[in-house]
Amino acid sequence: MYKMVVLDLDGTLLNSASSLSEKNRWVIEKCVKMGIKVVLASGRMHYSMKPIIKKLQLEEDFHIAGNGSTIFSLGGYLEDISILEDEVYRNVVKRLKKEEVEFLVYSKENVYYDYAPKLSGAVLKYGDERPVQMNSIADLKGVPKIVLYLDSEEWEKEKRIREIMKDCAAVLRSHESFVDIVHFDTSKYKAIERLMRFYKIQPKEVIAIGDSENDAELIENVGLGIAMANGSDIVKRVAKYITPKTNDQDGVADTLERLVLKKIS
Repeated sequence: MYKMVVLDLDGTLLNSASSLSEKNRWVIEKCVKMGIKVVLASGRMHYSMKPIIKKLQLEEDFHIAGNGSTIFSLGGYLEDISILEDEVYRNVVKRLKKEEVEFLVYSKENVYYDYAPKLSGAVLKYGDERPVQMNSIADLKGVPKIVLYLDSEEWEKEKRIREIMKDCAAVLRSHESFVDIVHFDTSKYKAIERLMRFYKIQPKEVIAIGDSENDAELIENVGLGIAMANGSDIVKRVAKYITPKTNDQDGVADTLERLVLKKIS
């Protein structure tokens, strides 16, 4: 029997309008009532996940933010697992500015930028953050992640970014338009491993559902790793199952109903 369900948000649990459907909410409620731990694991920071957690009434449970950089609950617990060292962070910012790439910097409290008109608009569209302009952005400390916006005309830049960052930070695609730069030790799976030890749950007892590169390690290493129909090829290659439906068709609810709820009931 599965004891934990781990869900990505954007592109997975949420639809393309970044909304939670009533069907997905209902299925998660059923899982919780059956004693299954439901963990949200997102590239978003914890403050952007709060409204969804409240809608799902999962305030006292632990969740994963910042691609695995933070474990938190709305009950007041927050632990930073991995952040970019200050020197590494300054080096990353210097390299990004040299490449003339737009980026946002995420701290524990807010989102900052110095000049990123396209990126800040994209974040306003897909999340609840309100980026703050900051001229001395390289002076920030305790940064868990940096987000780059790469539109259709800038996809070639991703290869270049991965190349110039390979000696100082990990580069992960978290969305069709977003690329995250994080500490090498940051991953959703490493954070989930900590929760599995805490709850005394084995990997084989865990289901994980996601759609992007930042979900791949998690999906590959749990008992039942599931890729969304709208997911990237990277995550589909390592998944044990691919949902027939997309995030706009309640793919999470459909899959959990058939693979979990009906088998238990």
